[in-house]
Amino acid sequence: MEPGCILPDHRIQELKKEGNIVLTSLARLCECSKEDLLRVLMDRNTPQIVDQPQEGVFGYKKYKKQENNKVRTLREPKPQLKKIQETIRKYLLRIPVSLASTAGEGGDSADKNAELHRYNPYLITLDIKNAYPSIDTARVHKNLKTSLLGKGYVDTRAPLIENKEHQELFIAALTHLCVSENELPQGAPTSNQIQNIVMLSVDKAIEKRLPELHASDAIYSRYADDMAISFPCFRTMTVLEEQFRNYLKIFHHGTKDQCQQAIENFSQEKFILTDNYEHKYLTASIKKIRKLISDSPHFTEDEKYQHIGIIDTYKKRIERSGRRIEEIEKEILQII
Repeated sequence: MEPGCILPDHRIQELKKEGNIVLTSLARLCECSKEDLLRVLMDRNTPQIVDQPQEGVFGYKKYKKQENNKVRTLREPKPQLKKIQETIRKYLLRIPVSLASTAGEGGDSADKNAELHRYNPYLITLDIKNAYPSIDTARVHKNLKTSLLGKGYVDTRAPLIENKEHQELFIAALTHLCVSENELPQGAPTSNQIQNIVMLSVDKAIEKRLPELHASDAIYSRYADDMAISFPCFRTMTVLEEQFRNYLKIFHHGTKDQCQQAIENFSQEKFILTDNYEHKYLTASIKKIRKLISDSPHFTEDEKYQHIGIIDTYKKRIERSGRRIEEIEKEILQII
C-alpha cells in the first residue's frame, strides 16, 4: 500500500457496496463510470514499479527535470487518472484562493507573474524549498475538508451526501485521487490548485503583514512555489514627505509662535533613511526651511542664526536602515 494512504482497502470496500451514494457522487464529480472510478481507487493502492509500467495501472510516470540548477521530480499521471484529475480540478477551482496566487488558471505563466513587479525598483524573491513534497497527504486532506465542507461545496455538487460519515469518505477518496507517495505530486493537473488552497493562510498572513512594514504600495504575488514582493519605495519616504510638507507650510505661512514651536518639534525629530534618494530629498527640504527662516520677517538676525543652527543639527539625528530589504525578507520567512 502506498505511503500515507488515506483510503485503505477496507474503506474502498465500503464504496463497493451496492447503492453507495458516495461512490455515485464521486463518479458524477469525476465524470466517469463507477466501475472505472473503483479501478482507479484500487490501483492507487497498488505499489508501483516505476520503470516497469503495468498494463491498466492508473498510477504516475516519474521523471527528473532540471530547472534553474534545480532537479525536480515530476509525476505525470497516466491518461485515465489524468482525465479524472482534470475534472476534479474544475471542481476545485470553485474554491476561493488568494488573489496573490497567479498559478492554476489557464494562461497563467511565470512571465505574467513577473510582469506585476516590472515597475517597482525594490524586489524580494523567495522560492519555497520542496514546496510540493512538503505538502503531504494529511495536509491535503485537512485543507480539502476545511474548504469543501466548511463552505458547503460538497452539498452543492453532491446533494446526496447528507451525513458526516459520508462526507468524510467523500473527502478521503478525493484526496486519494490527488496525492502520490504521501505528497502532492508536481505535474498532476490538481496540484497547483490544491497548493493554492493549502497556501491560502500563508498568503493572507503575508498580505496582512506587508502594510505594517516600512514598504509603500507593496505588491505580493506567488506563482506556485515562487514568491515575489516588490514596492516602489519604503514608507520612510512617505513619512519624510509628510513631515516636511507640514514644516514648510508652517515656516511659509505660520505665525512667529507657530514657527518657534515647529523649530522645537524639529529639534526632537529622528529621520530614518533607507536610500540615497531619501537623503537627497531630506537635504533639499532642509535647504528650503533654512531659506524660509532666513527670509522670515518674524525673527531678528540673532534669532535666525540660532534657529538655523538648530535646523542644521538634523545630521546627528539621521538613522540609516540600509538593510530594510533583508529585514522585510526575514519577516516574510517567519510567516512562511
